[in-house]
Amino acid sequence: MPISARHYAKALFEVTAKATKPEAKLAVDRLFNELKSNNALSQAKSIIAEFENLSDASEGIVRATITSARPLSKTALKEAESLVLKRSQGQTVVWNEVIDEDILGGAIIAYEDSIIDLSLADRVSGLAARIKE
Repeated sequence: MPISARHYAKALFEVTAKATKPEAKLAVDRLFNELKSNNALSQAKSIIAEFENLSDASEGIVRATITSARPLSKTALKEAESLVLKRSQGQTVVWNEVIDEDILGGAIIAYEDSIIDLSLADRVSGLAARIKE
């Protein structure tokens, strides 16, 4: 049974958590040799992404994407940050801001395995569905 990217990442994270830079470099080199010998180098990007997720979680960082029709004000981003931190138990939010004019207004926030849809398009479609009933 092949080893998943998450398992490789978790093993690397555990080994490097308290390692010095030279020890961490050696661990990474050994991991890539292991991947090469298992013909699994194609998993490298997924392993790196999983490792970043583990590292972020250990530091209380939540990576989130906020999609809106136009750039959000600092106040709106702060409100969104408060909402994400409250729901995720994180300490810091790192935003990826995306502009999508199809949103009409409001925003859609995606983080971890959650989506918070505060968009006007979602509300309009909900209203249309209720009117049809």
